[in-house]
Amino acid sequence: MNKLYKLEDSIKAILEINSKAREDDMYLYTEYIKAVTKEDIVNMPLIFESNDYRKDLGILSFKSVERCRRKLQAMYPYLNPRKEVKDQRENQQMEFFRYATDYNNTFIKMVDSK
Repeated sequence: MNKLYKLEDSIKAILEINSKAREDDMYLYTEYIKAVTKEDIVNMPLIFESNDYRKDLGILSFKSVERCRRKLQAMYPYLNPRKEVKDQRENQQMEFFRYATDYNNTFIKMVDSK
């Protein structure tokens, strides 16, 4: 659990000073890795050479960073992205929800394939 509180501190610091990180999770993750490893972006590929790179360097998963960003943005509205980005995320979430809950279509495809 201590790792998650440390992650939260790191992500909050990044979000406070970097508005682009509020809007792009991949950019946020890159900034997080740079903060943890103290490596320049040019050396980033070297970080991924080890199969256990995350464990070796104490880097948490992309999903953990994303969840942490969501939590922080819910707790601290000043860390939210622009309205357009927020709306786009909500639309993508609804689109995925419709896809994921399309049971009838999925069931019909499964039955037809047999």
